[in-house]
Amino acid sequence: MSVLFRLPLRSTWTLTLLASLCISSIPFLTRLGLLLGVPANTLLNGRMALALIGFILHALLYRLPLTAHTLRWGSGIGIVVGIGEWAFLQGVSQTGAALASVFLGLTPIAVFVVYQVWQRAARPARHWVRLMLGVGGSILLMFPTSAVGWSEGSVWLMVAVCCFAAQMILTQMAGDVDQRLLGLAITGAAWIVITLVDFPALTVLPSLALSQWLIVLGLALFGTYLARLTLIAAIQHGGALEFALLSPMQIVFGVGWAWWLLGERLTGWQLAGAGAVMLCLLLAL
Repeated sequence: MSVLFRLPLRSTWTLTLLASLCISSIPFLTRLGLLLGVPANTLLNGRMALALIGFILHALLYRLPLTAHTLRWGSGIGIVVGIGEWAFLQGVSQTGAALASVFLGLTPIAVFVVYQVWQRAARPARHWVRLMLGVGGSILLMFPTSAVGWSEGSVWLMVAVCCFAAQMILTQMAGDVDQRLLGLAITGAAWIVITLVDFPALTVLPSLALSQWLIVLGLALFGTYLARLTLIAAIQHGGALEFALLSPMQIVFGVGWAWWLLGERLTGWQLAGAGAVMLCLLLAL
């Protein structure tokens, strides 16, 4: 039988594919916005603000009731996401879209490690192989080169990975809540965190050119609004661990955008690290 028919082609797979496609646009669009001259923090603040407006309008249109439970969990997750988004922005500003995309692929490994420790389950040899591939791949990704070494950007990307892994696990712990309202609460809290870090960045938005506004709008629509809805829905349907194990395509999409549209390249060592991370994740299929 073809490998295709053995893959979990059900709703969790479909939602994960859509979420990965949306998430993979973040490094590329962020890097493109920076190249077009949009200030880094303005890019992030504008993206979150527009996405928040979208969630608010959606909730008002459908008259969705925001419960205290959803608000508590969403606010907590949003604080973590806000820190992660800001750290990711610092990382992609200093490294590039291609390397940042591969770092995002380390998020499932972090989720996997947390679940192994949390559940205290038996650890088959295959799991240890995956863990070694993931750790080894992450080391190779930060291998010292003339372009990208053990830089501050790499550290910021690792901080972002930890925050995004926590987001997946906390989203599952939030339970069966409306993903639109949870997305609203998460985005609102994340925007507050980002605004507190650099409020003046918000004041630059009115002076952006049309091309710059289109980048911010693309990030808000694909990288925040749709990405958050599909991510929450996928996790609610199949769990954080299954979502994490089915999302290696983020690397493929993200590096593909950076290579095709921005002309970025990874070094040989970093390509080897990316391959190790991909193999680690694909062993779950």
